Amino acid sequence: SRDAMVGVILIAVSCAALVADERTPVPRLSAGQTAPLRLRGGERTFAMLKPDIASDARAVDEIKGRIAEAGLAIERERQCTLSKSLCKRFYEEHRARPFYGALVDFMSSGPVVMFELSGVDAISAWRALIGPTNTAVARNDAPRSIRALYGTDGTRNAAHGADSPTSVARELALMFGSSRLYFLRCGAALAAISCILATLKAAGQLPGS
Repeated sequence: SRDAMVGVILIAVSCAALVADERTPVPRLSAGQTAPLRLRGGERTFAMLKPDIASDARAVDEIKGRIAEAGLAIERERQCTLSKSLCKRFYEEHRARPFYGALVDFMSSGPVVMFELSGVDAISAWRALIGPTNTAVARNDAPRSIRALYGTDGTRNAAHGADSPTSVARELALMFGSSRLYFLRCGAALAAISCILATLKAAGQLPGS
């Protein structure tokens, strides 16, 4: 019936509005991809390869291999160039530190590769993989770590890893935005509309039913 069709349209519009209501800022992308949302179990963490290494395809592939060997799964992946304003927000806790300006300049100087990783003790596993913050210390204490192999100093140190569940939540939201929620909402909206249409068709309330 006409009323039934109007109802379906209104529901679709409402779902679309819900999906579109994503106000979390996301990075300015120069190139990128997003891995399938597998929604697997285990702890999540945010990982990032910095501009000193992100453009080196061979190094990135080697690190992905190390990630897999550590028992971690890449849930989402994105390559992009971060704006200075986003870098400032990301490193807000270091604003009063003398290295803050140089860090922001470096992190916005070229592409980065960002990951959402999942797995058992993902936060500590990734941080163990990248090693100590200062590359010189990493080369002495963890010579096989990512920072020891690819880093230069305490700023150009190849990789970043969130240090706590609170940091993970903040950094994933800031750097990936709400794309996970977006896809979940899209799926839920489409499923609801399909169910309603099937019900109306079965009841003979759609044209041609």
